[in-house]
Amino acid sequence: MVDKFLDIKFKTESEQGLEEYLVAQKIGFVLRNIAKNLSITKTLTRDGDTYTYSFESTFKNHKMVFKLGEPFIDHGADGRDMKTTFFMEGDALIATQENIKEGDVPCRIERRLRPDGKLEAKFISVPTDTLCVRIFAPVKK
Repeated sequence: MVDKFLDIKFKTESEQGLEEYLVAQKIGFVLRNIAKNLSITKTLTRDGDTYTYSFESTFKNHKMVFKLGEPFIDHGADGRDMKTTFFMEGDALIATQENIKEGDVPCRIERRLRPDGKLEAKFISVPTDTLCVRIFAPVKK
């Protein structure tokens, strides 16, 4: 099922609830304002059973290299280190992030391909269920 997400470059199209989500995640004012103005391009690739999720922006690029179901430490673009696990749940690619450092906030990210070919990502701040929905459109080649 994860194959349907592979090798498609997606770019930010719209978002709802980003400010509230970032506040719930305890992201500082400066980084929140940067995040709200970023356009992100993301691509998921695979080499054998290892996946690479690449995120590109004018602020900072970030890569996560992982195997489904195996936790790893993600050194996030926001400066936080989180114990992250990717897995499939039905038609969704899920990432859970657990805090390592006290004071950081865990989250769950649910990614689904919509019938129109766009990627919908739901970011959920776990303790408060604060939700942000971001839509990413495929980049035409």
